[in-house]
Amino acid sequence: MENAKKIYRLSNGELVSIGDLVRVETKEEIQVIKVNAIEEAFISGIIILNGEEVGTSFDAYFSELRDVKVIK
Repeated sequence: MENAKKIYRLSNGELVSIGDLVRVETKEEIQVIKVNAIEEAFISGIIILNGEEVGTSFDAYFSELRDVKVIK
């Protein structure tokens, strides 16, 4: 069980876990983040630009987001 992960199924059907790269769309912008925390009400992570972590945090409640898509 050492490789077990907690996975969240979002209302749009996406399955998201810590460490996933996701595209998040707010009313103002679209960001790609590497998820470092996820709960029932919010998601947070480090912003990715040009394939590199920029060290800037992204935090949002799902109610503030338009869409979330896992990048495969």
